[in-house]
Amino acid sequence: RSNYPYGISSTTPSLVYYNFTNTSKIGKNATPNSGYTGRVYEPIDEFKGDIARSLLYFAVRYEGKLNNFNFYNGTSAANDTSPLDGTEEKAFEDWYVAMLLNWHNQDPVSQKEIDRNNAVFGIQKNRNPFIDHPEWVNLIWNQTPSVVSPSQVTNLNVAQNSAYFVNLNWSTPSDPSILGFKVYQNGTLIGTAKNNSFVADHLTPSTPYTFTVKAYNNNYVESAESNLVTVTTLDADIYAKDLMITKYLEGSSNNKALEITNKTGHAVNLNKYRMSIQFFNGTQYYFPAPYELEGIVQNNETFVILNPNAAFTCINNDQARFVTAAPQLTFSGSNYIELRYASTTVDAVGVKDQSNSAILGNVSLYRLNSVNQPNSTFTLSEWEQHPSNYCENIGTLVVCDAQIYAENDLSIYPNPVVGNELFVKGKKIGNIKNASIVDLSGKLIQQETAPFKNKNSINVQKLNPGVYILKVDDQSVKFIKK
Repeated sequence: RSNYPYGISSTTPSLVYYNFTNTSKIGKNATPNSGYTGRVYEPIDEFKGDIARSLLYFAVRYEGKLNNFNFYNGTSAANDTSPLDGTEEKAFEDWYVAMLLNWHNQDPVSQKEIDRNNAVFGIQKNRNPFIDHPEWVNLIWNQTPSVVSPSQVTNLNVAQNSAYFVNLNWSTPSDPSILGFKVYQNGTLIGTAKNNSFVADHLTPSTPYTFTVKAYNNNYVESAESNLVTVTTLDADIYAKDLMITKYLEGSSNNKALEITNKTGHAVNLNKYRMSIQFFNGTQYYFPAPYELEGIVQNNETFVILNPNAAFTCINNDQARFVTAAPQLTFSGSNYIELRYASTTVDAVGVKDQSNSAILGNVSLYRLNSVNQPNSTFTLSEWEQHPSNYCENIGTLVVCDAQIYAENDLSIYPNPVVGNELFVKGKKIGNIKNASIVDLSGKLIQQETAPFKNKNSINVQKLNPGVYILKVDDQSVKFIKK
């Protein structure tokens, strides 16, 4: 079928350009209500339901990432070969949905389709729900569109302000027609939410922002704007500004793995994140298509991307969040690898446009606990080096950190603080490099370098009464100032 869209072909002989031996054909589009005038591929009736259910599952499976796929929208409806309409839920243009529903209803699920679904599940552990429950198709895509604007969102407010993110929430209108909410930052749409909260991230410290929210219904009619809130981000906080690559394992054969950690202070939607690798051909360096990430990673959560043929002793395919033999997990030690947000480099391992074999070949790199921010410029001193195939505690950063904390046996007293000194007790506290005090919003109040080199306390005389967090290198403990 080449890359022609699925559709209903003209039956006029001069407009049918190719007949296949199974009677499927390529011809001029004759699908009702479609403005597209180019060629389409029409399958035989026996396969139309199978194709419809596959495409509808594709829309559900990749909701939130459909706009990341490469497709040609054309310069007008007449040469627009993509039926995607830019929405997350409906996914396809109305004429295409109508055609798929017709194909689905005319060609019911067959035993061959069921067998294929079971076989796929046995390998991939996922299955097409519209084969198991064909009745769900019409429940989702055959709803009566709402013609009334949804109710206005009220009580939009800032639940948490930080240096690099703002956590918003609002009161949800009691309107059953509402499908979701659109969030606007400085008047520009930045995302959607299904419930009454949203994290606006990748912000700049000490910068004012305005936010509004609109509800939308199943006909994508929007409500009036909510109240406008204005907030200035903090100048600093205790959190990482973005996700970090925390482990890089370049072992023998297919032993390849990467670990990503979220220390941002909020849950992160991975839909715009991707892993990219640089290859070279002679003296020419190039990036193949990136490996797309998806889902939600919670604050203080870590996950692993693993080559499916890896044979590590500490992790297997069932324990990794992403298992792939994509180019990004076939690195040889010479390659530059980066974590991207959209097209922006967030964190990197290696140096672009050169061979990295001398530093990245046959080695396991573990990010030092003292490194709290991603770095788009690879710095080897931020990493602890281990032999090839070393993989202790991969994917278990929180547990590992807890063990380190226990070994250091850090404690503070008195708590609450009734005087001017907060005392710190623990093994080797003289080796602590940094200490900072922040309030519960994450605002930096006080900071010291090598705080316990010649003493075992921090002066808190200037703190107002309240609850604070003492952050010591990568450890945190809460205390009260009376």
